[in-house]
Amino acid sequence: MDCEVAEFENHQFTEEDVKKFINHWLAGNNPNLIRLRLGNFESLPDWENILDNVEYEKWDGKRRPESYEISYTHLIEEVYCRNGLDFLRKDGMVGTLVHLFGSIEFLVWKNLECRS
Repeated sequence: MDCEVAEFENHQFTEEDVKKFINHWLAGNNPNLIRLRLGNFESLPDWENILDNVEYEKWDGKRRPESYEISYTHLIEEVYCRNGLDFLRKDGMVGTLVHLFGSIEFLVWKNLECRS
């Protein structure tokens, strides 16, 4: 997938697929991605399964802001990520996984400056 934004509402992705995607992204793939949204995850995902053997950090306010802004042609969408889990890639990119309003969101923070 060589796109910036991918949104899937009617799909058959599972929690195992989300885990595979995170590992795929951590390996340096999907360099252009800024947002992946998977709808139809109405109940809270089994984070233990998804995060098994995957290194992550909880939000602490130092690495990234608590909200992610996505700029579209006529509007700016703000995604609240304070409860998100962060993944740090070897090239310094940070990805955040969060469950909001029946969707799983994976957001990639581009051009983050050190927030100490």
